[in-house]
Amino acid sequence: MIFSYLTYLLIILWAILPFRQIGKKHFYFFLAGISGDITTLIARIVFHSNTNLFVILFLFLAFISLLEWKLIIKYKIIALLLIVVLSLIEISSNYKVDFVLVVIINLSILIAFLTDFILLYTTKRIYSLPLMLLILYELTVITKYLTILTEYKNAYPYFVLASIFEAVIGLFFCVFKEDNPRIIIQLK
Repeated sequence: MIFSYLTYLLIILWAILPFRQIGKKHFYFFLAGISGDITTLIARIVFHSNTNLFVILFLFLAFISLLEWKLIIKYKIIALLLIVVLSLIEISSNYKVDFVLVVIINLSILIAFLTDFILLYTTKRIYSLPLMLLILYELTVITKYLTILTEYKNAYPYFVLASIFEAVIGLFFCVFKEDNPRIIIQLK
């Protein structure tokens, strides 16, 4: 019961977030992320489906939104990866395969955020609180799914606590735009 209320609260909170970040660097990341959750929720309520296809597809689009467009066009590897991911989803009816794909895509997103954070620090000597929170968010999501995959005995309580933490991060991004100078630390 608590979990379903928490899920709806998270979806509402994260649905507000992209509107607060319009025109900012990670707008499409936030938009793709919540689009997958909303589409999946509609599929589950209206069509009584247990599919994770929409979460995985939109999560993959969230990852693509973090890449440079020149890289995507030049290497065309993203299109190939998308085909492979969709093929695995269609082949699999096992939620564990879906969760493994979620973990892999979230690891890719984590690497993208870590890369941005390191480059920002090394080139401009800036600590970005928004990037630190996105890194923590990704670590939380990855850990949450790994506890389910490994059938950890305390997976449910951890899942609830991690979801609450994600709500706090979502609230932060609803309050602050990611380029707000008050949340970016310039080192000398």
